[in-house]
Amino acid sequence: MKILLIHRYFWPDTPPYASMLRTIAEHLADEGHEVEVFTAQPSYGGSDKHTKSPKTELIGEVKVRRVNLLAEKPAQMLRRGLNLGFFALQVFGHAARRDRYDVVMAATTPPILIALTARLASKVSGASFVYHMQDIYPEVLAANEGRPLGKLQRALRALDSLTTKNADRVVVLSSDMVQTLGRRHPTDHVKVINNFLPDASHSPDAEDLETVTWAQDSFQVVFAGNLGNFQGLDNVIEAFSQLDERGVQAHLVLVGSGAAEEALRDQAAAMLDRRVFFGGRVSQSNAEQIVSASDLALVTLNKGVIATAFPSKTMTYLSCGTPVLAAVEHDSELASLLRTENVGASCQLDAASIASAIEAMVSAERIDSGAIETVAASYASAESRLPQWAALFGGMND
Repeated sequence: MKILLIHRYFWPDTPPYASMLRTIAEHLADEGHEVEVFTAQPSYGGSDKHTKSPKTELIGEVKVRRVNLLAEKPAQMLRRGLNLGFFALQVFGHAARRDRYDVVMAATTPPILIALTARLASKVSGASFVYHMQDIYPEVLAANEGRPLGKLQRALRALDSLTTKNADRVVVLSSDMVQTLGRRHPTDHVKVINNFLPDASHSPDAEDLETVTWAQDSFQVVFAGNLGNFQGLDNVIEAFSQLDERGVQAHLVLVGSGAAEEALRDQAAAMLDRRVFFGGRVSQSNAEQIVSASDLALVTLNKGVIATAFPSKTMTYLSCGTPVLAAVEHDSELASLLRTENVGASCQLDAASIASAIEAMVSAERIDSGAIETVAASYASAESRLPQWAALFGGMND
């Protein structure tokens, strides 16, 4: 079978999906398929942070085609918008040729547009289409903002529903996401295949950090990721203020950067470098060192977000042998996983609930790291997920 995989970012670009897609592509090639990846030159986080890769190359048995886009930086919104359009046009021109491919797959980067373009190209060419949904747009945006869909978002949902309804297969990350798509249309063609952890050999080596534990005599809680406006991290800072008042020996390390960082620093001013530490932006390997040295790792999601996405950082945390506290709906798949496998706990996203949950875990017996890593391996290793991808594509002719 001839398979085309489409994504704006592909290895050696740096987001986790870029590495994961390489692993999927190589596995499908090992299964006997002819696999091609259509992507752009590495540019994640800004074109100036990357060197150019070959326009075409073979990675094992996988053929990779990279197109040129305008050089861009994260703040250059006009250029970023133009690049979305340019990439979509090139995707259509490449994928729409009849009989070139049997199956075309696109993910949600860029959201809505690229999947719509790939589905239309598949319809023209006669190929089957697979939509790999990492997030459900625009619902995830409305949930993050804590408000109902606006007129424009409802129009975008209707447009994306044409793609999800008419795709031959839709792949999502959780049963919660299936239920969300079920509010759009029947979901007989929707499959759950959660993400797996990137292959460490695809990432550059990182030097060991001098400091991975900021307070040796205190319970270390870590949050690693985007310090944005929609993570509810102000509630986490307030929770640590409450813990400080109670004299609970726990401290917080925030790893990463983002739009809310300055406001969070201001909020935590009285606790900086005592209860709250900002670790800054580090490599994936360095972040994992910090998580491994921590006693608890945090996942925070605004209400409703878990129905539209699954926080892949959860499995990264667990693979480091660190218990997880998820501020997320109690009836979600994530909360159920943490409870059922005894690898963490869940609570509501408010300061009092977070503080109480952390205090309880400070007092509780530490969960065995090896047991946590075993759970992560069963849920999020490539070995556990790749057979599902092979079965999905193997069944496309049924």
